[in-house]
Amino acid sequence: MNASVKSRGFTLIELMISLGLGLLITLAATQLFVSSQITASFQRGMSDVQTSGRFALDKMVGDLRMAGMGPAAPTNDNPLISPVVFAATEVPGLPAASTFISSNNTQTAGITDSDQLVIRFLADTDTTTDCEGNLVARGDYVINRYFLRVDGGSNALACDGGSYNAKAAVVSNYGDAGVVLVPGVDSFQVLYGLDDGVNGKASVARYMNSATYLALPVANRRPLVAVRVALYVHSLERAGETLPPLNAVLVGDESIPVSSITALNDGAMRRLFVSTVALRNTDPLGV
Repeated sequence: MNASVKSRGFTLIELMISLGLGLLITLAATQLFVSSQITASFQRGMSDVQTSGRFALDKMVGDLRMAGMGPAAPTNDNPLISPVVFAATEVPGLPAASTFISSNNTQTAGITDSDQLVIRFLADTDTTTDCEGNLVARGDYVINRYFLRVDGGSNALACDGGSYNAKAAVVSNYGDAGVVLVPGVDSFQVLYGLDDGVNGKASVARYMNSATYLALPVANRRPLVAVRVALYVHSLERAGETLPPLNAVLVGDESIPVSSITALNDGAMRRLFVSTVALRNTDPLGV
């Protein structure tokens, strides 16, 4: 005797419940995926900014620690030099143009006008190079110029390296577009610490930009004993929605208003990096 088996499908209510549950699961999975992507972008942005900022500071700090280094016994061929170049006349053979010296707010790349820093020191080995990798002959001076310029649609910290021979008054490999060190830099500011002139020991009395320093009467220009560099760096890709700071950002002596950052609407992660370096090769007595 054969038993008949009846087949029965889903009812409309069961089908609607199944579709509803499936939709909820899909939405939950989509939300989890989107959240993970946002988190990943945020983490990449933080890593990008951190890596760029630290690299730029490490490079400049290394040069600043060498700045002003000269021969143990200065001669006409290798004279005593200042660590920072503020005038074309300080470097024999340098073109008489402000483009190649330390200056305040002369670089228009970035959110605000930025500074330029020119450092020099003696090449005391046969393997000394400038910031572009050019070999500098022993006994010549390295000149490294840090500034902002546009690179591939983004503002970048660049370095133009070169050298000069004091005896021949010849400058080489200096004054070009330089090499990009770090992309994504909104502002680069430099402040200089003047010695307080007390007890013959290097101690900063106050910090000022190059324009203020050069405006001082020559008799009042105490030796520079420290340099403070500040960089406002942003990530190269979006880290989420627009992430402006709550208050204006003070980069060196330059204040960047929130409105200037909000107007970019680029969703980039931003961070301020500041480092103060004592100049080791300087004479606080000014002798």
